[in-house]
Amino acid sequence: GDWHSGFSRLLDQVDFAKRAVKGSRSLLINLTSKLSIHYPLQALAALMNRKECPSEIYQLVLERMPPISYEEYGTGKSMICEFLAYCIYTLDSYDVGKYPGNVFEYIASHLLFQVNRTKNEAFSFYKAYIQLEKTLPYQWPAGDVKPEVDYSGPMWWLWNAGGKVFLKKYVVNDYLYRVIFKAYFQKAMYDIVKISAQLHLEYDPEKPVQQILAGLKSYKTLDPCSGKPYIWNDRKQILYSIGTDRTDNGGATSLANQPYDTDIGLPVILYVK
Repeated sequence: GDWHSGFSRLLDQVDFAKRAVKGSRSLLINLTSKLSIHYPLQALAALMNRKECPSEIYQLVLERMPPISYEEYGTGKSMICEFLAYCIYTLDSYDVGKYPGNVFEYIASHLLFQVNRTKNEAFSFYKAYIQLEKTLPYQWPAGDVKPEVDYSGPMWWLWNAGGKVFLKKYVVNDYLYRVIFKAYFQKAMYDIVKISAQLHLEYDPEKPVQQILAGLKSYKTLDPCSGKPYIWNDRKQILYSIGTDRTDNGGATSLANQPYDTDIGLPVILYVK
């Protein structure tokens, strides 16, 4: 029953998680911090849907949730540190004589492994991921946009083949691609909770919800996955983003597919006041 204290603590956790993401120097801390913001956001949304939730709580949420910046949901700084750790602790200490794998990999690691070229290619690889993440999903090109190690060109294997095999084995995998989806999943959740608070506060049963949304300051924040306003599904009473797959599924969300092939939404249950 202590609404103000309970909401204040949840909002404290959201604030802490944003600061932790912004200050993180490793992907592990970055992703853990994003996880720690996910559940309080869900709790805030669920509690605001309670019929007995006081109106002043919605105002508290609006005051404590300013627009979220890229540094508070992104992974760029952590990726830079990941690259540096890769160069210092992995590549510089790498012993080609103990390289695992098939015969080709063994020969390549002995004869065709160039450390500086490998570092440069790793730098280009991480740089491409950071650039992709800083680009809003609706601006991504169609199809698969995942950066890969370049194996093209005539006799590519003469140009640091061992280093490319090393990158493919230890660096180039789906985990970096996943963190980009997680970043925009959290941003969308944050935006939707804030819009939900103002919608609850301004709700008028005599007006269509979409009309109310159009007049809300918080609703001016666009869905990063579509470049358009977040979508209201009146039948389901859900406010949602089309998700990083950039496909509108009518607000259908899937825990199994989060944060990839699914819309990102939260229920907004509106009561007659």
